[in-house]
Amino acid sequence: MTSTSTSAEGWHARATPHPDASTFQPSPDALVFVSRMSTMASPDSFTMALFRPDAAVDASGRVLGLQPRDFATLALLADDVARLPDTGAFQGFWVVSSRYTCRANDYLHVKTVVTPKGEGGLGGLKTTGVYAWEPRHTELGLPTAGYEHLPPALHELVGYAREAYAEKTESEEGGELIRRIRAFVQD
Repeated sequence: MTSTSTSAEGWHARATPHPDASTFQPSPDALVFVSRMSTMASPDSFTMALFRPDAAVDASGRVLGLQPRDFATLALLADDVARLPDTGAFQGFWVVSSRYTCRANDYLHVKTVVTPKGEGGLGGLKTTGVYAWEPRHTELGLPTAGYEHLPPALHELVGYAREAYAEKTESEEGGELIRRIRAFVQD
């Protein structure tokens, strides 16, 4: 069960341009999480990043101000994901049961103080992956870390992160901001 019962569905549509978007400087200290997605067509796509106290950067590199309830929900879900048990798999993968192969991989790099570099994290970031995420299907291919279904917080957070990818457009300005954020999660 997640630590919040409040839905953030539609958070991206409710978000507004951040008032300090033109001067926004991403900081590892303010980072809550970074989400990436890998598909056959696009092997390393930035999905979104969340920063305290109230900002998100979406897949297009737009800096958005979130509604307080939406920010709180996303941050609480990220905290829940950080507390999930280690799967024992490379990059902490959870594999959703699927009849098809070559499905997308989603990666969440969640800020934590308990996962040092070299122990499943990237120096303060815990990496958790999901293979074959679907909105309405959570059954795992094999039981993982005591779970038979994708943990609710992980399922919800990947879904919310994908909202930031749904309306992706390319921009040079956004690309530079995304490059700086990506540097936080490089090995």
